[in-house]
Amino acid sequence: MLAWARHHCLPLTALADPQVTRRALDALTLRLDGTRAAAATITRKRAVFHGCLGYAAELGLLEANPLDRITWKLPRSSFAVDPGSAATPAEVQAILAEVTQIRPELTAFFGCLYYAALRPAEAVALRASSCILPSRG
Repeated sequence: MLAWARHHCLPLTALADPQVTRRALDALTLRLDGTRAAAATITRKRAVFHGCLGYAAELGLLEANPLDRITWKLPRSSFAVDPGSAATPAEVQAILAEVTQIRPELTAFFGCLYYAALRPAEAVALRASSCILPSRG
């Protein structure tokens, strides 16, 4: 395993070259399938990478942490939702009607996801005492 890593990996000292370090940072933005990772994932990976390089500098394997010399910003997310992929109000009513027939206890849950734009965890935690509801309607 170590022989494979020695053969296929750059030496740690290669990170002294800012271009190599930038390529490593850019690689942190990708998932294994080549698509863009979530911002929180990229931030976490960069923090771990920074910590590893800091430890290498502490051990004397690098002169200093190469990330401290690079100005690198988290890439902006360019993800846009296609409005055509969202369910129409009529489609949602049909879905909720089916849910009511199959599992009526889940109708309010799915209704909250659509009409109130709640996340599933927020819908699960929702209580009547958290809401200001009209007396009728």
